Formats: sequence, C-alpha cells, structure tokens
Amino acid sequence: MDKMKAEPKNVLVIEEVQESFETWANQAFISAETRELVLKSNLLLIPILGFRELPIPVFPVCTEELFQFIKETSPKEIVPEICIEEKDYKELALHSALLIVGGFLVTALVAPVAVDLIAEYIKRRFLKQSENNVKAAKEIILQEEAEKDEVKVELTVVEESGKALKFSYEGPADDFRKNINAALKASADKMPVGENPRKHLE
Repeated sequence: MDKMKAEPKNVLVIEEVQESFETWANQAFISAETRELVLKSNLLLIPILGFRELPIPVFPVCTEELFQFIKETSPKEIVPEICIEEKDYKELALHSALLIVGGFLVTALVAPVAVDLIAEYIKRRFLKQSENNVKAAKEIILQEEAEKDEVKVELTVVEESGKALKFSYEGPADDFRKNINAALKASADKMPVGENPRKHLE
C-alpha cells in the first residue's frame, strides 16, 4: 500500500497591522544607538516576541547568516538592520522540516527588492542543504517523488501613509516569490484583500 503523503500548504494571509519602524525602535531591549539605526533602515529583521512565553526576543536559526547575506548582496537603496543588540542575540532551534526564514519589516518602496533577496537566500539555503544531503548519502537505492521544500516568512510592508500590511506566507519555497509579488501588486493597485484575509493559493 502506498504511503499517504500530506499535501503541502500554500497559504498566504494578508492583514492590516499596527506596526512601524518606530514600534520596533521603541522596544525596551533596544539601545539609543541601535534605535537610530533601526529608524534609518528600510529593511529590518525583526525577532519573535513572546514565543511560548519566553521572556526574551528570539530569532530563527541562521538569522545572522541571512542578515550577512542581505548586507553583502543587496543593492545600494537597501539599508538593512537587525532589531536586537549584538549581546542579546539568541536563536530558536525548532526541529521541523519547515524552514522558518523569519520576520521582516520593509518600506513599500523597497518591498519587491526585499522579496527578491529573501527568495534568493531561500534558494541558496536549500541548494546548500541538498548538496550536504547528497554528500552524506552512501547509496541511493530508490528516490521517490521529492516532497517540496516549504518555508514560512512574515513580511510587513509599511506604506508612506503609515498603513502597514503583513504578508504571512507558508508553503512551497518555489512559490514564495511569485505569490508574494502578486499580493504586493494587488495591494499597490488598491485591489481589495477581502473580508477574510486568509488566501488559499492554487
């Protein structure tokens, strides 16, 4: 009997939120110096707050690697920053097949570029993981249809008016770029999100 396989998620949730660069700059764990850097940025890596009642902000594993990648590969119009003091940086390791990339706060102007950077990082991350898996394998007897690599990303886009939309994506890594870009375009064109913000994508 064939083994039952769960269908991969492909969900994008869009919701209006009360969030801004000032919101994060004013967090109690941010120093005055870092506050200035946060306010000058237009792409901010943000921590997870209150995860399972943890009293400290935490980041997904490899966030430092992601931040370094963005700094090294982003065009000059991108001003990246991470919302934490270096001494307080803590990673949260969740043992799951789902790659939790993290949370981002960006201005509407640079949002498409930010999506491209995140998508490229995801691509390289899975490519590196795939190469490591191949090196570790001594024999390949039978390779069934591979399950799709899945990611979770939260991207909050702040418009000039101060309105902020959060795009929460969980689904195949290959679909991240096209789905988020389509949602960004719909938002820019003033297309209604709908009463129910949960969007199940084909």
